Amino acid sequence: MADKLYQRQMLLHTNASSKVHHLTVQVETAPLPIEKRKVPYAGLSVWLLSCAIASIQQIATSLREATPR
Repeated sequence: MADKLYQRQMLLHTNASSKVHHLTVQVETAPLPIEKRKVPYAGLSVWLLSCAIASIQQIATSLREATPR
């Protein structure tokens, strides 16, 4: 049971006294851990590289067409 608040009662007794002491405590459980998403750096790098190559090819093609022969 994650992220809950519970109330517990502890009974304390000693050999020195016959009296029992009651201690009430609140216990809060930890929340569920959040799953960390991994960024796909390899795929992102390939995509950026292919975009850069396509841009360079487009620029080279437009420069060749603009150059008078």
